[in-house]
Amino acid sequence: MTIRRVLIFAPILLIMVLLQSYFWVPTYEQQTRGNPARLTEYIAGSIGDASLLNPILTADSASSNIQDLVFEGLIDRDEQLRFRGRLAKSWEVFEEAFFYVNPSAFIPGLGKADPQTIASFVRDEQKKIMQQIRSLKIL
Repeated sequence: MTIRRVLIFAPILLIMVLLQSYFWVPTYEQQTRGNPARLTEYIAGSIGDASLLNPILTADSASSNIQDLVFEGLIDRDEQLRFRGRLAKSWEVFEEAFFYVNPSAFIPGLGKADPQTIASFVRDEQKKIMQQIRSLKIL
């Protein structure tokens, strides 16, 4: 007898809860009645604050989510995988390298060297490599 009552009243209770939620949730027209500017704002909750907005260096999901929203529409790639602007009118691609010199470390070919010696060594090696290139074509 108890099972029969549960099987009868449980669906009725569920239907009543669903009907209540149907009437409780405001419609689209009712949502904008109090604040019409709500349609032009985008608000997203996040698990934390973005710590770094550099797409190459990001390590946490909060920063990655914000980067996707900011950088996604700026530039794109075409069929030949070259950059093309979507929202950006111009951009510059460059490479910059930073390195730490440990003064007590032994460097092959130089021994213990200071930062100026290492920088001149890198420039000399770069010149040697550029001399070995026979042709360079910029597309």
